[in-house]
Amino acid sequence: MKRKSFILLLIVSVFLLTSCTKNYYENKGDKYFDAQDYENAEKYYLKALEKEADSHTYIKLADLHRNNHQYDKEGNTILKGMMELDDPIDLNIRFSQYQTLVGDADKAQISLLHLLYQKFDEELFKEIIKIYLENRHITTIDYYYNEFKDQIKDLETKILAYKAVGPDENLKEELEKELLDSNDIKAYKALIERAYDYHEYEKVEELLPHLESMDGELEFYKIYSQLLAMKDLFIMNKQIGHFINMDYKDLVVIYKNIDNPSHIYLTLMDGKTGEIVIDKIMEDFYPDFIDLDVYETKDELDQLAMTSYYGASASSGKKFSIYEFSKDDFKEIEPNFESDLEIKLLEEFKIQVESKNLNKRYIIEIPKAHRLAYIEDGQYNEEGIPNADNGPRTYGDGYSLRYRGDYKDTISVITGFGGTYSYSAERLGYIDELYNEIDGSFKCTAFKIKDIEGMVRESEFIEGVQVITLSEPEQEKEETETEKIHYPERLIEDDYKLRIGDKTIFVDNNIDYITKLLGSGEVELIEHINEDVSMYEYKIDGLTILYMEKDGPTGKQQFNDTILVDKPGIKTIRGLEVGIDEERLEKLYGLKNLFYEDENESIYLYQEDGYTIHMDLYVVVDKKDKRVIRFNYSTNL
Repeated sequence: MKRKSFILLLIVSVFLLTSCTKNYYENKGDKYFDAQDYENAEKYYLKALEKEADSHTYIKLADLHRNNHQYDKEGNTILKGMMELDDPIDLNIRFSQYQTLVGDADKAQISLLHLLYQKFDEELFKEIIKIYLENRHITTIDYYYNEFKDQIKDLETKILAYKAVGPDENLKEELEKELLDSNDIKAYKALIERAYDYHEYEKVEELLPHLESMDGELEFYKIYSQLLAMKDLFIMNKQIGHFINMDYKDLVVIYKNIDNPSHIYLTLMDGKTGEIVIDKIMEDFYPDFIDLDVYETKDELDQLAMTSYYGASASSGKKFSIYEFSKDDFKEIEPNFESDLEIKLLEEFKIQVESKNLNKRYIIEIPKAHRLAYIEDGQYNEEGIPNADNGPRTYGDGYSLRYRGDYKDTISVITGFGGTYSYSAERLGYIDELYNEIDGSFKCTAFKIKDIEGMVRESEFIEGVQVITLSEPEQEKEETETEKIHYPERLIEDDYKLRIGDKTIFVDNNIDYITKLLGSGEVELIEHINEDVSMYEYKIDGLTILYMEKDGPTGKQQFNDTILVDKPGIKTIRGLEVGIDEERLEKLYGLKNLFYEDENESIYLYQEDGYTIHMDLYVVVDKKDKRVIRFNYSTNL
């Protein structure tokens, strides 16, 4: 009897162990992750994925690599999960966060918008707004919010949209009313923050008493009461963070006194007491303007990250500092950036950028059209041999603090390289380095070369080193008289002409001319951008044109923003048309510049040879049918 009971218990134990294996491995990985033992955590997460792959575990593994400052492994982990799983919305969102961190915010937003138009998902839209709020130089969200607003249900999305909305006054007022009617704490805080930033101080005074009566919002009330008291000063910037209190938010304000504008002051308000504890002149500090952010580390007080700008140019003379606070004083810390990054000239007119610590090397070919300038500048002789005593050129182009997960501790340093002293404003390319504080020093944890126009990229691993080559594309070999390629890979003027039946339009034609030629079609007002500028949509027989209309001193001006073709019958001079196969597209334009792809579609990007029309061509190919399903011209200004 005992033997039977033992056998039964053993069978049950084995069954329970095998049925919980995935959770067992994942839980073990979580414990090691929390203890910052990333080596063992990775081992157990990989075992969990072997048992059952899911996006949740892939995201944990990606977070592990990010916390360990292994950004290439982070990106590759997410991509692997996206390829293995079906429709992983959360992995697409997580990949966009990775792209934003490594400096590809534009690509992140475009990728998410592409998914959003396939199938609306509110979490996707939230992430698009967050990317915009972190990187306001990219496309405004006003148009997209108007398009999808009937499907948006979550108040958090509306709060984010209100923070991000641009000059569309109707949309701003609509969202403002919804937030006021919600009686939600976060909504009221967003209303107060925006009103203060736009100097609508009476509105702030009206809204603040609502927060005073809400539980847990007294510190926010104290902060904005103090800011109202300082409204007559010239405030250069402000930042809220845990600078001297772990349990309360403190306020830092950098300002000038109007009576004595030569001095810049730093003020710190204690979030616990509401009292000003620091109000001091910043010695030998005379920037033209500044950016403030919170430098965050886990389980420690925040520090203030400050980027200072000197001179009229927004991209010159930047300085990056970190400030730490005590109860009655502050101290500046200038980060010492440690990197083994080496930039050197190679033979055959090439520049190498390498980090041995990171096992990564770029080799960039100097375009043939620019080589004479390098020879005249003394960097090369006519045979392409570098002068050891002269070059390469480098230029410090700025700093920023990058978001990473729930906190921010990654500093980006942009360095321009290449070019000649004769044309000092020009760079061959830009290096984006990421730095993290490790053992008390800021060490380079990743770097990449920003995209260089017109270059072909090839990547291979040689003895454990990733070698990325960027070179000019070779001219296509002629095949036969009938298949000869008559056009360059870069777009020329004829590539911006569209044939519609027996009519031809130029993508930059005035919309009034186009409507007279093709017919009135359907015209719809999309957005009032401001009192002088509006955006309209014109549609007719597979052609959609988004255009701007502006009232100027010389009368009405119109500018085309996007031209979309999504039906057969409209062709470019080369022969691009909806419905042609991918092989034909390759013969006409080439397929070297793959801009984006997912399991359903590939998007190829083509750009002009020069800077005249300022429009890029995007061609979308269905991966299953291998045919063009739409293409569009979009402004790159």
